Formats: sequence, C-alpha cells, structure tokens
Amino acid sequence: MNGGVRVAELSAEALDEVPWDRLESIDPTVPPEEVRRVLRRLFRKGPESTEDDCRPLFNALGTSERGISSVATAALPFVVALAANPRTGARASLVELLASLSQAQETTPPESIVPGWPEAWRHAHHAVQSLLTDPDPAVAGRPSRWRTAPAGSWSGVGPSGTSPSAILQDEQIRALLDEALAVRS
Repeated sequence: MNGGVRVAELSAEALDEVPWDRLESIDPTVPPEEVRRVLRRLFRKGPESTEDDCRPLFNALGTSERGISSVATAALPFVVALAANPRTGARASLVELLASLSQAQETTPPESIVPGWPEAWRHAHHAVQSLLTDPDPAVAGRPSRWRTAPAGSWSGVGPSGTSPSAILQDEQIRALLDEALAVRS
C-alpha cells in the first residue's frame, strides 16, 4: 500500500487534510468547502443521514452536461467509504451519486473530465462494484447503470487501497491527495 489509506478507513478527520480551497467544483453555487461540509455532515449523522444531506454533491462533483470536477476526484474515496458503510443512512443516495458519476464519465467529452478522475475511478472500482452485491436491496438495486457500462470501462481496475500517488495521473491533484490521504504514523 505504500502510504495509502484503504477506502473503508477514511473518516471525517481525514477531510481536514484535503486542501479543498485548491480544488474546483463544476457548480459555482457549491464551492469545494461546501462539499467538505456535506461529507463531514454525512459522517457525523451516520444512520440519521438522508438523501437531502447528499443533494449538494450531485451538482458539485459531476454531471453528464458539465463534466467531472477536481473536487470529485478528492471526494470520491469519502463518498465510496460512506456508501460502503452499513451505518450510513444515506447509502442508497450515495450509491446513486456513484452511478451518476459513472454515467457522467461515460457520456461526457474527455476534455470535461479532470485528468486524474479516470484513474481514481478505476482504483475505487473494486469497492464500488462490491456495492452491487450489498445485502441491503436498497443499495444493491440502485446502480443499474453500472451493469450496462461498456466492457472497456472497467479495465485496469486496481485495489481500493492503492496509495493516492498511484490513483491520479494529474500531478497537482495527485499532490493534493497525497497530502490529504497519507497514512499517519
């Protein structure tokens, strides 16, 4: 793992290590700092979190019309960790968000996707795919769009615990996430 943090081990405390002010949202009404606040609220509320708590993430991270933002690359491990946690009340909404991001990456022109996103998605893919067989039918039944993705979409899938430096190709984003997700001794 060489300095990486497993997706399932991410927590609200790790959110503070991400330099959100250096990232960009695709929705100017939802700045990156708001994405951090939304994610923190989801961690804090746990079983009490709802679909409404997730709503700002849908427009800030990525859409088929606007592309996928740098804040999405930073938020992805946290979204996956929350969606994979059975104690998160808004799991089904977070899985729908992941499905929406999957759809956006398949339908958005490549120039509208931040350079580090495809690699980050490939490395999160194993954890995301495990949601398809989740024991909770509300979670497993949500991502129907993943089942119809083109065959080449999932090539090169790496383990969900890969270090941030292996996740991203974009040097600026890679540096940001290396700082944010480095294992604390």
